[in-house]
Amino acid sequence: LMERLACRETDINHNKLKNPAKMNAKDNQNLDLFFDVFEPTVKDYLKVIDGVSKVSEIKKHIEYYKPEAVVIDQLTQLDENRKFGSIREQFSYMTRTLKSLTKSMDIPIILLCQISRSGENKPPTFSDLKESGSIEEDSDNIIALHQTADVKGECTPTDIMILKQRNGKRDICIPCMYQNEKF
Repeated sequence: LMERLACRETDINHNKLKNPAKMNAKDNQNLDLFFDVFEPTVKDYLKVIDGVSKVSEIKKHIEYYKPEAVVIDQLTQLDENRKFGSIREQFSYMTRTLKSLTKSMDIPIILLCQISRSGENKPPTFSDLKESGSIEEDSDNIIALHQTADVKGECTPTDIMILKQRNGKRDICIPCMYQNEKF
């Protein structure tokens, strides 16, 4: 996240940031300025915790850090110390438990998940979400990204699609341009 934010705010090409030997003096100066300005703020408001895979651990971190929101990167990485009859049953347990957690702790939880690879060339639908039944059922909002055309120079046409919004409009498509080199 910090790399992407740094690229966006400094206009440093992502490939340069990944290979600092390619950065020039101006790039280094911009990066230093970025960290002088953003790092103290980010340190206070953004906490990245790796290696947490159980909902009980997530709950303990929420109780300790008292964040304003939680982002979980990858539903498929969540695990529990119990046996499930199928992956669908496991995902249902996870999404249901996270929904319960968000309600009981009054905190938004953003759960990222993949769409099936068969959905690459068409706009995503609920059925493209891996083990979509529980995700669709337990989510208040479902937002998907869809690359609408081939890369055009520095940008890739991408739609932000609001597939579900429990208390608002759904099936909304917001055309955007993904800036390849900045992210």
